[in-house]
Amino acid sequence: MGRRDRYQTLSTLVDRLEGEDKKLAQAALARAAAGSRQYGEALKAALKAVDSASGPEERKQALATLEDLSLIHISEPTRPY
Repeated sequence: MGRRDRYQTLSTLVDRLEGEDKKLAQAALARAAAGSRQYGEALKAALKAVDSASGPEERKQALATLEDLSLIHISEPTRPY
């Protein structure tokens, strides 16, 4: 299954999940979006993870993911192919 397919599959499931399963699916969704160069969607997923964080450590991890995605998104136009 390709990254874009993973993203599409996960995006339909995330809202149906709860608790730890939802958090894991949100993280996987962000990775799949980033991997398929859907950075806007990856950033949206990362923002949702920040908003839904249940504690300071989880929020810190979610913010770190958001920062990483932001840096990737900023540097992508300058990446040589």
